[in-house]
Amino acid sequence: MTKGCKHDSFYLQALFTQNYGFNPLSVTLQVRALSFQKAGLPFSLDLAPLTCFYFLNGFLLRDSLLNFSSRRIPLLAAIGLVTAIQYSTGASMDLNLRRYDHLVFSTLNAFGMIYIVLSLAAVCARIPMLQSGLTRVGCRSLFVLIFHFFIMQHTARLLTRASGTVSLPVGAIAILAGVVLPTLFGTWVRKSAWLSLFFLPLKTNPLMLKIRSRTDQAATG
Repeated sequence: MTKGCKHDSFYLQALFTQNYGFNPLSVTLQVRALSFQKAGLPFSLDLAPLTCFYFLNGFLLRDSLLNFSSRRIPLLAAIGLVTAIQYSTGASMDLNLRRYDHLVFSTLNAFGMIYIVLSLAAVCARIPMLQSGLTRVGCRSLFVLIFHFFIMQHTARLLTRASGTVSLPVGAIAILAGVVLPTLFGTWVRKSAWLSLFFLPLKTNPLMLKIRSRTDQAATG
């Protein structure tokens, strides 16, 4: 368990670790020279109670989010809140690593960062040069969500091993790779009938669209 996790009882594997001294829900996978740890139940079912809280908040606030407009005072308050929490308590979260340091501070930190990111997105949406790229990333956001952590983790590890130091450029390149590579993969998936079967709904599958088009043409012909 990650150092500083005070509320690890959010996750099912903590029950095994505390009661039996081992974690059967954490598996280390080895792929050639790369290794990574997969924590939690399949499909991250152990995170469902926690993530449902954030999804429900997003659902209840959907009208405000769709018509979001950044305001200076709430933005400054969010920045101040996140800064105060980070420097005073260090409480944060990383659901990939099953980390949730503090029930109150981590939650407040998350909402503060959400407001900051929404404000940044609102500013970027007004810049014509960024609109096309951000729209493409937004359309492939599911692939970014699925693959960003794995790509960022191993990009940073490989670059750190090559340079011998952990630096800001390494982190920046890892973040860029975690966004760009899943976006490119998502574009490839949308063009591939076979890959689409694993990642996209059947109604948007290129093969299914061709079959439906031929059926419609045969019916009208």
